[in-house]
Amino acid sequence: MKEWIPCLATNCKPYVGILFLSIEDGLKFYKTYADRCGFNVRKATITKSKKCYVAFKYFLSNKAGFKEKRKAQVADKG
Repeated sequence: MKEWIPCLATNCKPYVGILFLSIEDGLKFYKTYADRCGFNVRKATITKSKKCYVAFKYFLSNKAGFKEKRKAQVADKG
């Protein structure tokens, strides 16, 4: 598997554990990064805490594909 690593300044690259003050700040950072690297970003899964605070927000590359939709489950009346 080949891997492409963009040649950008260190402060422009994402890293594990990066934190943002808001989801909007994170989205802005990743959109700028993606634009410089030649791809697009889209919003994905959101995970909330028990108190309904956003715990995690995921962003994906436009080339990541989509999650399969769940099929409706019908209860058996038997």
